[in-house]
Amino acid sequence: MKSYYWIAFLALAAVTQPAWSSRTSNPYVGFWELSHDEDGSPKDTMEIRGDGTYISHGWTCQKADVIPYHIYKGDMYATVEIPGKGPISIIFRRHRDDTLSFTSPRSRNNAYYSRLQKNPCARGQG
Repeated sequence: MKSYYWIAFLALAAVTQPAWSSRTSNPYVGFWELSHDEDGSPKDTMEIRGDGTYISHGWTCQKADVIPYHIYKGDMYATVEIPGKGPISIIFRRHRDDTLSFTSPRSRNNAYYSRLQKNPCARGQG
């Protein structure tokens, strides 16, 4: 009977473990900067963490919203709550050239993010 409990525990652990467990790494983790936006938005930066959160630094590194995310079928999904309004969904897709893209549901234009080697914000929010 104890072996059934052990099997159930292992099965549950495998199901609840993120796809980027210690055996593999999460390719989204790191610092990112907006490199091109078809809508012309100003550059911003973000940090994607291995704990399932990302930090939006904003345009001047003054903003530090911590937002939970999850990975599903290779894409990164997050929901940002706009005070007094409601949620906005954000989906990032990673490409083979190690860039991320986000497609605006409003304009249908893309924004592209490039990986940075270190935190670009002087205050080191991360």
